[in-house]
Amino acid sequence: MASSNGTRPAGSNATTTVPSTIADVILGGDNNRGTNLTLADLLEIRNYTDRATGLNCSWIASRHVCPEGRFCPTGSADASYPCPTGFWCPYDTAHPVYCCPGFYCASPNRIAVCPEGSYCPRGSNRPFPCHFFLAQCKPGTAVPTRVGVFVVFGAFAVVALLAFILRAKRQKRARLQRALQLDLTAAPTPVLNFFPLSTSSDAAEDGSERVSAAPNLRQRAGFSDESTSASTAIELDTLGAGPRKNTGLLDTGGQVIADVTRAEVPAVHFHVRFEGITKTLNNGATILRDVSGELRPGKLAGILGGSGSGKSSFLNTLAGKTRRTGGTVYLNDVEDEMARYAKLIGFVPQEDIMLRDLTVRDILRHSAHMRLPAALPTPEKDRRVKELMAYLGLLGVADSIIGDERVRGISGGQRKRVNIGMELVAEPSILLLDEPTSGLDSSTSLELCSLLKRIAVEKGLVVAAVVHSPSQQCFELFDDVTLLGTGGRVVYTGARRYALEYLRNLGFVKPASQSEPEFFLDVVTGKVPLAWNPQFRAHDLFDYWDAFRRGAAISDNHTPGNASMRSVAAEISTLARSHPANAKRRSLSNRLLDNVADVFRDLADYARDVADETAHTLKTLGVPDPVRATPGPAHTLLLCMRRAAVQIWRSWGSFMSELGVHLAAGAFISLASQDNEYLGRYPDALCDVTPFPMQPACRTPLNLLPQTGVFVSLGVLFAGISVGASTFGGAERVVYWRDVAAGMPTVPYFVAKALVDVPRIVLAGVTFSLSLVFLWPYRGLWVSICAVVVALYFAAFSMGYFISTAVHAPQAVGLVATAFALLWALVLGGLVPPLGEVEREGSGYYPFRFLWSLSAPRYAVEALFIEEAGARAWDELTQGTAVYDALGYRKDGYGAAVLNIVVIGLLWQTAALVGLKLANRERQK
Repeated sequence: MASSNGTRPAGSNATTTVPSTIADVILGGDNNRGTNLTLADLLEIRNYTDRATGLNCSWIASRHVCPEGRFCPTGSADASYPCPTGFWCPYDTAHPVYCCPGFYCASPNRIAVCPEGSYCPRGSNRPFPCHFFLAQCKPGTAVPTRVGVFVVFGAFAVVALLAFILRAKRQKRARLQRALQLDLTAAPTPVLNFFPLSTSSDAAEDGSERVSAAPNLRQRAGFSDESTSASTAIELDTLGAGPRKNTGLLDTGGQVIADVTRAEVPAVHFHVRFEGITKTLNNGATILRDVSGELRPGKLAGILGGSGSGKSSFLNTLAGKTRRTGGTVYLNDVEDEMARYAKLIGFVPQEDIMLRDLTVRDILRHSAHMRLPAALPTPEKDRRVKELMAYLGLLGVADSIIGDERVRGISGGQRKRVNIGMELVAEPSILLLDEPTSGLDSSTSLELCSLLKRIAVEKGLVVAAVVHSPSQQCFELFDDVTLLGTGGRVVYTGARRYALEYLRNLGFVKPASQSEPEFFLDVVTGKVPLAWNPQFRAHDLFDYWDAFRRGAAISDNHTPGNASMRSVAAEISTLARSHPANAKRRSLSNRLLDNVADVFRDLADYARDVADETAHTLKTLGVPDPVRATPGPAHTLLLCMRRAAVQIWRSWGSFMSELGVHLAAGAFISLASQDNEYLGRYPDALCDVTPFPMQPACRTPLNLLPQTGVFVSLGVLFAGISVGASTFGGAERVVYWRDVAAGMPTVPYFVAKALVDVPRIVLAGVTFSLSLVFLWPYRGLWVSICAVVVALYFAAFSMGYFISTAVHAPQAVGLVATAFALLWALVLGGLVPPLGEVEREGSGYYPFRFLWSLSAPRYAVEALFIEEAGARAWDELTQGTAVYDALGYRKDGYGAAVLNIVVIGLLWQTAALVGLKLANRERQK
């Protein structure tokens, strides 16, 4: 048995009398001619065994004398060479060996077992401490097992659970205190009028008298010779606007009508009149044609029609959410655009668009603080939120989450009221609703319609709702009604109570068993025949209405065969012959040309829309909003950060589940990388006598560190992109569309979401780094490795942001995320193809080398290699830069690589911000 310092074993002198050399045997020299000598006659395998641990380390010894710390590849002591660092060369060494696993070789001629509390992988020249993360390292440990990683994670989970429990108790106490305060103040102060509006009963009386006093059906339906505003509407004379067009509700000084510096929001009332509203798509299809009517303050208006009648399109076009191709809108008898007063218009979408993991109070409070005047004190805004919840009957569920199909929350009717409350809390002057009763039972629908009626009457608002098939009781709550037919043309518009009379005078008879709304829908869809006109078609109703507006007499004695109706029928027949439905079908080639032209027209409209918004933004930058001065960018940033933080940190289970994903990802990569090492190249003196086919392998180090970097990049990208995509994807993106349509600026919102994600990114990187070193025998500083992982997570989250804003289909986000991870980590990671080949001028990859410069994993692989290689003592790593140059890395480029990862992450975030703003623009209006 050899000693620990490589002393020649006893009996070795007998082997030194062999006259031939190893070179003679390998090269077939003269000294070997006529003999049967083999390498076995010249070399032998010797072992060193540690008595305490029983560990063995073997080396190839020569039967010729060779001094310790040197090796003699030819078997001659005259040709000895120094043993490189990381190798072990005891006496008589012919072939240097890597310092064995579980040992360390402080010098090439000395070997020692790895002490307790340290680990020594193959080729170690010193022991590496492993007390970090509670690792267990017995004497002779080659690869530590850091089970303490999971102990640390478990302890963190317990601490986080306690923090969540304490917060839940604190919130529960706050809810009890709010309930107690409500009980104490409910009796003396009924919370009904949450609007500080000075509504007047004269408005309703004036409107009803104006209709009831009309001498005929045309005037009773709302067609009078003079269109006057209700008394609650703002008088333009007080604004200095006079009869001018496009001045709206603003005076020449550009100030809002009333001063918004008090604790009250001024009452702003509108009387809306619209004439000839038309919407034609770029492909020539007309979805709205010549829609005229009015919306009165203090009145509830309903918009009815069959499928494809353009009800929702009309509401969107009237509100200015989509560009109309014809028609005029008058606000208080002044030609203007409703889009200018978007902050005074509440638009309730058909779907209950809200963050389902927030409570009723969270949602309404955020909406109030975002949309009420900035000068209104915060306590006053909170008070109005509480009063609104009482008004809507939501106080009992104020601290309940909205819920969805997976998590039980409030009921469907309550969710509809929250949907309305999100707009109502902003104290609008006009409230537009797109099918608010959709998906509700008849009882809940009636309750909702009653609420809308009360809002219109008590608050003096213009309230208009698209309704599909309301019950008779619900329908009777509407003051005005507009019936639309196929193609978005008017069948009737005016007072609801005269709609049936109008159709009856046309000759339509309602069955006694049928409700009015059902009968109206059957009429507008052409299901009810007209006795006096056997050739009646549904689109004739549009021409009847046009004739009625022009003054054609409608029979009051229900006699369809009278002269007036025959004249109307003759006129309708003439119009029908030129009806678009009877137009000849265009040829295939013309339709293809039209489709191509439609694409260019859509692009032109899109570019014009972006240019208009950009010009408006630059023009109003830094200028106070004359309509309503809502919170500025800094305040909006704080409000959005608070809401985003509540989303993320509300549930301990989801929080720990997310961290568990990162922990598992790191553990899997650690398992796959536990044998990935770097072993230095053999000395040239040994490779010179190595058989020629083996010389390339002899002169090349075993370098598996870049593979570890690629594995790490794959794990981080898979985990980070999937989590980051949820920041702006799914329901969040739809809520963003609604919020930005209500006036929320995009940049503060985006920055707020990104800032709130920073703690998630840091925790994800730390968790991944903890589990990464579970089995992987890293040599560098754990903090430096963690910094690379955190930076890479930042880039991965940013990629997720971009994917969620660029990919519209939710089910495709996962597929695109997978493709992203494989593309950037495997193909553009700098391993295959090698980065040196990519940057070599003349190679096929050279024209596309910029892609590798945009790859965050490429820099992560480089940074990890630099950190790990710098902690190893192999000669080629410490003496020169040849290894780094071959890989395309800089030996001192760790800091630059980490910085490049962060910059690339910022570039992805910029792309995500642009995509968020420019994609789906029609949904942001």
